[in-house]
Amino acid sequence: MAVAWLPMTLRTEAMPDNPKVVAVLYGPILLAGDLGKDGLTPAVRYGPSSPPVRRMTMPMVPGIIGDPRAVVSAIKPVAASPLTFRMPVAGNHSGSDFRGKGTEITPGVITLVPFYRASDFRYTAYWNVYTAAEWDAHVKARAADEARQRGVAARTVDGVDLGVSESEKAHDYQNQGATVADFDGRLGREAGRAAWFSYALKVRPGASQTLAVTYRGGEGRRRVFDILVDGERIATETLPYHPTELLDREYAIPEALTRGKTRIVVKFQPQDQAATAQVFEIRLLTRQ
Repeated sequence: MAVAWLPMTLRTEAMPDNPKVVAVLYGPILLAGDLGKDGLTPAVRYGPSSPPVRRMTMPMVPGIIGDPRAVVSAIKPVAASPLTFRMPVAGNHSGSDFRGKGTEITPGVITLVPFYRASDFRYTAYWNVYTAAEWDAHVKARAADEARQRGVAARTVDGVDLGVSESEKAHDYQNQGATVADFDGRLGREAGRAAWFSYALKVRPGASQTLAVTYRGGEGRRRVFDILVDGERIATETLPYHPTELLDREYAIPEALTRGKTRIVVKFQPQDQAATAQVFEIRLLTRQ
């Protein structure tokens, strides 16, 4: 009886709906790229509470510039490490850069292992394919976002990680009928009809301040709600339809509401026949 062998060769496969996203396979085995373990202590990975997935700095996910076939032809096996390869990439987590020109490669590589072995480190199994101009734009957008996040951290007076018991207790969490929200492993809060929730935040006397809030984008449910500071409405929010994204918004707080105070109570309350957004982070910032 003849035995049929699976062809064990390296190749890429594009997503059915997006030819600019590819996976790398060795025969039938999906390969994952090792993005490192920075910050992944046992406490972060396993508990005692849910992993702070979106509150950690994520490494830049490498990309492929140009024709993926030029990269595949340059993937090399790692000696004495079965099913382990090294692949040239653009912008891996060490900051290297790769630009494919036929089979010419400048340094910038990442380790590939079978997907079933990708369990104790960050990884990606899908690779975006860029033109040189697209990659440059991607890098600049990433840098701008990181600069914005650093600016927010420098301006922060106080902040709450919603759904995290220690943070909520420290900020006098109060509610009527509010429930826990969960988005991609990150916990938050939301309130439906006739419900609400609130937190107490420290303020900086004499400083102009804004309220920064991180929401999940609208997902079809009617979410129209008021944001109140010490009982005074400072904004009414209606979020656009972005069910797979987290959105940041800032609201100026009138100085009369913070003058002479050491703390304020921020409350989220839906309007009639509506709900609040799913809220994941609240920060009080000094105004730019």
